[in-house]
Amino acid sequence: MKVRQYIGIILVTFLLSVSVTALAEDKVNQKHWAYEQLADFKQSILPLKQNISVTGPITREEWEVVYSTVLSEDNLDNPIHTAHWAILLKMILDPDKGKRAGQMLDMYVYRLSDSSVLLREDAVGGLVKLLTARYISGSWSAEQLEPSRALKDIEDISDRQSTLVQAAFCEGILDSNTSDYFRPKDRLTNAEAVSMLYRVIQKYNIPFSQSIKFPESHWSSSSINNYMLNVKPSGENLVVLSSMIDTSVKSNILDSPVDIQKWNDLLFNTLKLKDSKYEADFLRGYTYGLSNGKHITRDKAAAGLVKLLHAAELVKGRDATNEELQLTALRFVDFEKVFDKSKLAIANSEGLIYGYENKFFHPERMLTNGEAIALIDRVVEKYLIEHSAY
Repeated sequence: MKVRQYIGIILVTFLLSVSVTALAEDKVNQKHWAYEQLADFKQSILPLKQNISVTGPITREEWEVVYSTVLSEDNLDNPIHTAHWAILLKMILDPDKGKRAGQMLDMYVYRLSDSSVLLREDAVGGLVKLLTARYISGSWSAEQLEPSRALKDIEDISDRQSTLVQAAFCEGILDSNTSDYFRPKDRLTNAEAVSMLYRVIQKYNIPFSQSIKFPESHWSSSSINNYMLNVKPSGENLVVLSSMIDTSVKSNILDSPVDIQKWNDLLFNTLKLKDSKYEADFLRGYTYGLSNGKHITRDKAAAGLVKLLHAAELVKGRDATNEELQLTALRFVDFEKVFDKSKLAIANSEGLIYGYENKFFHPERMLTNGEAIALIDRVVEKYLIEHSAY
């Protein structure tokens, strides 16, 4: 009897050992829920490393520390450090540009942090606030937020973050591990941070300027590089810019007529005309209103630009002086053919326009993508850098 009991104990012990070993092996072989998103996220941001010192919103040191900590498979379930969350947001959204440097991240990251970590509700609330600057409206009706009632712990979210978390749920940018419960008071982990930001990149089609391919030998290449360096385009502005210069889409894209919508958007984004005291429809009269439906001629583009510089309060509205008219007439033999002599003379006097060989301006030619970027780059150099807009 004792022998049978002894054999039984050995058998049970053996089976338990096999079961535990099998479970351990399954756990080792099982991929983390954020594994695929982590891989895709790394691939998405990889172009940022290519030329990070020129156009990247973060430093190489910041890149290295985030890559070795947040993006390490061994650290996915660890709480993300507040500073690392701020670096990721700066990398992807670049919210603190120009004279406001530091303010947005301070307000929507560091002030919401408890020492070195962030609660999930505060991280999500701050993220949504940053997104309202470029990607989402910032106001939601009760009807729009109704789907978020699916979260069973929605009542546990603090009043100051409740609407923002609900908006994130409805926008589809909460981490993919969140379904029934949001867990607002838990610390945000590296995996959750990566999952949310990858969804943000996908949702709002956020590319990175380093992935744009354009010929280094093109005459406008220096202007493109200069614009990228000074403006560090992101969000909608980067999407517009990449569509104007990416030769992988069209080999001669820089010498092709600029689409009027892209010309309009480039001006509005660079000159920050959305903040102008003038109505958008009125301002579009100087882009769409001067076009032939799809494109815009060189002389009309220059005329519209001068008017928009006034709307952006960068130049004072005026007519060209007789001296400016005479100098421009001497510079361009086809000056008499331009749409608005006064505005072209002002653009010439301000050093914004260039002509072709043999003193021709060719006002009737359509403005090309390369010319459009070179023109707006001169504006940035002359007015916006001086005014600390970037």
